[in-house]
Amino acid sequence: MRLSQLLCMGLTLALLGFQIGCTSFKKVANEPLLKPMSGDRSPQFSGGKSSERKLCMETAKAVAEQGHAIEAIKLYERAEELGSARQRFDLELAPLYAQVNQLDQAIGRYQEVIQQGDATAEVYNNLTWTLIEAKRYGEAQSALDASLRQYPGDERLLGTQACLAYHRNDHEAAFQQFADLYGDTAAHHNLAVLEIENGKIDGGLAHLQIAATGPDASQNSVLLYETLQAEVAKAHGQSEIPGLR
Repeated sequence: MRLSQLLCMGLTLALLGFQIGCTSFKKVANEPLLKPMSGDRSPQFSGGKSSERKLCMETAKAVAEQGHAIEAIKLYERAEELGSARQRFDLELAPLYAQVNQLDQAIGRYQEVIQQGDATAEVYNNLTWTLIEAKRYGEAQSALDASLRQYPGDERLLGTQACLAYHRNDHEAAFQQFADLYGDTAAHHNLAVLEIENGKIDGGLAHLQIAATGPDASQNSVLLYETLQAEVAKAHGQSEIPGLR
């Protein structure tokens, strides 16, 4: 097993009870209560456009909650077709588009909400993260700067600022921004997670060693460090990795 494949196991990332300011756009679907519809069929109904629109909205919401993003997108788009120009579902569709990697569409929807003057800090944060996922880092920085002008001091946005600095390869700035928010130990933990997520296992372990062995180490840091150590050792066919403890 390649070391980068350790990330796909979900074992270490399930342990992350830390503050990082990151937003995930992917949902894990449990056993569905609603069977996804096939093709482009809309749910059957009797009534006018208003009834069909309402049914599409309700079904889209239920389908989205079960993790069926593509079906939910089709239903919300149909509901928009049946409504007026003002009856849009930008906030509902943006994260769904992001889930299926239609990042340009997601970005456009978030930008529409912002242009309408209805954007919360969460909307700005999600737009920034969608731009990061699209590797449009300059635009992400512009969106983040605008959000912090409107919501100065918002902890989630400041955490995202640190994450963006990391993705722009300014690791010193990322560490300092995390440290200003949460302290040095948490900053090492957060950088470790970002390193691991980007397949940089050695860098992640180095940060985790500091986070897990300091006087104010959290249980999450210790557990993640020990778990990752064990998985790396297992991948190398060793009982432990020399020099890590």
